[in-house]
Amino acid sequence: MMDYGDTSILSTVSQIQALTKELVKAKEELDKERFSHVVNKLLQLIETLPAVDLSLVEHRAVEPLVQSCAVNLWNEAVTSKNEGTVLVDQTAALRHLACKLLFREGGPIVAEKCKKQAMVALKSARAWLDCGNPSMAEETLGLSEKALGKLLALLVDSSNESDKADVSYDKSCIEKDMLKVLAYKAESAFGQQQFENASRHLQASREMLVKFPEEAAYLSMLSYNCGVERYNGGRLQEAVYWLRQSYEIGKEQHAVSARHQARTLRLLSSAYIDWDPEKYHDLAANTVALANADCSHPAGLYLKLRILLCAAEDDETTTQAALRDCLHHPELTAELGLTAIDLCVKNSRHNLVMSGLRQLMERFEEKTEADSIRLFHLKYLLHSCHLAEAETLVNQIIERRSTRHRFADSIVKQLQSLLWEQASSSFEVKQYEECLRWYSYALRLFDGSENGSEDLGKLFRNRCACFCALKQLDQAKQAVEQAKKHDPLNAYTCYMQFKIAILQENVVYALQALEDLCLCKNDNDMQDLISLAAQLAFETNSKDVALTALEGLVVHSTKPQQIFIALRCLLRLRLAVQAQTRPDVDKILSYLETAHAHLRKRCLEGEGGDAYLRSEIDWFTKVAWNMGLQSESDELQLLRFFTLCRELSSLSSPDTKNLLRQKTCLIVSSAACLQIAKETNSPEARVFFNITLFA
Repeated sequence: MMDYGDTSILSTVSQIQALTKELVKAKEELDKERFSHVVNKLLQLIETLPAVDLSLVEHRAVEPLVQSCAVNLWNEAVTSKNEGTVLVDQTAALRHLACKLLFREGGPIVAEKCKKQAMVALKSARAWLDCGNPSMAEETLGLSEKALGKLLALLVDSSNESDKADVSYDKSCIEKDMLKVLAYKAESAFGQQQFENASRHLQASREMLVKFPEEAAYLSMLSYNCGVERYNGGRLQEAVYWLRQSYEIGKEQHAVSARHQARTLRLLSSAYIDWDPEKYHDLAANTVALANADCSHPAGLYLKLRILLCAAEDDETTTQAALRDCLHHPELTAELGLTAIDLCVKNSRHNLVMSGLRQLMERFEEKTEADSIRLFHLKYLLHSCHLAEAETLVNQIIERRSTRHRFADSIVKQLQSLLWEQASSSFEVKQYEECLRWYSYALRLFDGSENGSEDLGKLFRNRCACFCALKQLDQAKQAVEQAKKHDPLNAYTCYMQFKIAILQENVVYALQALEDLCLCKNDNDMQDLISLAAQLAFETNSKDVALTALEGLVVHSTKPQQIFIALRCLLRLRLAVQAQTRPDVDKILSYLETAHAHLRKRCLEGEGGDAYLRSEIDWFTKVAWNMGLQSESDELQLLRFFTLCRELSSLSSPDTKNLLRQKTCLIVSSAACLQIAKETNSPEARVFFNITLFA
């Protein structure tokens, strides 16, 4: 037999007292991590604490201390719950600690102590279930079951005939608590995904309802909640089982209101129709009919409509009647009414949709919900391509807004979104006049408080694009000026100004717009728009404008490939001019030098082996070589081109052909330097010669 002396049990109890005091007195100052640490330490100490044996002197000394700690922890849990000063899981932990200490108390097994232990364990289990920790609840339920078993044994062993009435009363209370234990076990097992155990515990508790019918409401709600959880998780077969249990419990004991029973039946009907609409169609229809008979509710009438629409062949008159019943129910909300009509939309029932919208509008005409109904109506007409009716409805909405009817901001935004979407669809199929009409409707929805709005700027730009497509350039120019007014720093606005100027052959206006476009550095689309501007200038044979656009792209672009393409175009343009007039050699040299700088940067960044980069190096090298050959009569130009050719060539792979080209460039450059020095005796030529010689 183990001997627990002062150095063991007294030390353990002292530690328990100190930690209990920390939890009770300073719980609000403890962070969650420290609180959990103290609780875990207490649990470890309690596990090492033996059951108090009052026959031992040392145990008799600590027994009141253990009781005091249990009471303090329990009272603190109750107070904290009422005041809301700690989290629910912390309250459950305090109850659990008190429960564990209470079961360490010694002394004879008496009824009052067993009742107390059973009550504390039950409430601790409930606390764990409420905070979503079913495994901890299972542990305390085992303790409660143990205490109730002892209590029942005491009553069975009682031989005092005068106490039979009290014994009968106490036995009834014990059995009622056993029912709660079984119900909590079912809830705990369900929370741990142990569905067979949960079902077994539920059936056991159902059998006890004959004696305690007042507990039927709780069991019915427990089964309903399990059904809801399974339904939301997509486990429809299991959901059907739990929901049927909920309904049958309520039906047998008449302890659940008709409203709650109808709610259970509606969800059960939904589970049937979601599970297999063909196989369980009749069962779902009968279930919802029973729900509507017990307690009429718009959700039940909506479900009836849904089931009718799921049928392979439904009677139009019956379906119309079901929709009418749903929309005319006194408790119907506009949201549920629109959901019912949307169900008809998804089933392509145009007549039902239009009839439903008319009925719903008549009911909510004078209420704020009417705007949501109009919005839904417009969306349906647009998406179903009833555009004439949609335009009529839009005009009605705008007229209503013009009479100072206040639309919610969210409604206006959704209306704008629908109109813009329809305008965009018309633009895609090149119905530009129709597109303009939809943008005009959207414009009329603005109330004047949006001046300076980016949305207004975008709307006018889109109108400008339509006018350009229709070749109505004066109207396009007016639209883009309005866009500039509302969103002056937008790159698209500047591009549209450029496009109009190009189409009107107004070079000055085009160059100004291009300059403005290059200033839109904070716009991520600026580079691509400059590229588009250059392309448009090419297409309209505006070479001077194209040159300016391409030069702007080289300066502002951050995309290497885009820069190289722009430089190629610039060189081709300049070389094409060279065939007709005196070439601008300085410009050509500056383009090649810029190309060399960007190519060299890419090579230094480790991209020298890239096939695309090598092709670019070769292309610019050939241009420099050819320009050098064509500069035979001008030694200085020849020198500069061949020097640049050698520098470009050095960026490429050092194969025999490339090395030979570099050597040739050096020889030609040296000869050019000598010739320049011979003719001019120029110090500049001497410097070039030295650089070339030691390159």
